[in-house]
Amino acid sequence: MTHGFMLSKYGGGVANMSRNYADIVRELRCAFACGSGMVEVYADFSLMNSINAGKLWGDLAECIRWQKAQEDVLPDVHWVGGNPWDGSKANVYGWAAWNGERATLALRNPSASAQTFTTTLREALDIPAYIHTSITLSDAFSQSPLSGLTTDTPIGIDTPLTLRLAASSVYIYNGIDENPTSIGTIHPASDEEMENGTRLSGECYDLSGRRLARPRENSINIVSGKKMITQGMKR
Repeated sequence: MTHGFMLSKYGGGVANMSRNYADIVRELRCAFACGSGMVEVYADFSLMNSINAGKLWGDLAECIRWQKAQEDVLPDVHWVGGNPWDGSKANVYGWAAWNGERATLALRNPSASAQTFTTTLREALDIPAYIHTSITLSDAFSQSPLSGLTTDTPIGIDTPLTLRLAASSVYIYNGIDENPTSIGTIHPASDEEMENGTRLSGECYDLSGRRLARPRENSINIVSGKKMITQGMKR
């Protein structure tokens, strides 16, 4: 649970937050794109009504619909990028998820200056090394183009990306895997790797964070901190 979105005339720091419409929309989208299992919304109805002629209600509804549409992929959500504030400067950060068929990617530049962020989709989406595919990203919301990223065109997951994020910006994308991972036919991690991962550390989880006694077959599991697609393991 996170206090993802707060808009109020009261409450210390909250009351002093920006009332600029674009700033609020960025905060609202991040509250949902982070994939929190429980999103608390503290919204002063009078401010929601008055800012930009009440359009924030529609933005809130759009975010809720988006998160609902991503319910099969967001359980895999994880951190991307750096520390939002490392003690000396603000850094690009965000959240991403991939489930073998679809993906989400959200990037935020909290700095008052434009910043460059380098990555690959394999790194950002945490795709296992034995998967070879491309991802097509599309805008999740109405937003400005992100320099260095081509949307609506397949991008190889190992293609280096040098992204230039505008100051105080948020970019959110939906992704489609162009070579969807078929859970029943993909070559799995080796039996030895799977056995070591569970017997030595005992740390195995499903994508929603529930701890498992052993990896589930024909499913994506987190074993010893690594995402693995498993099938036909030794009993």
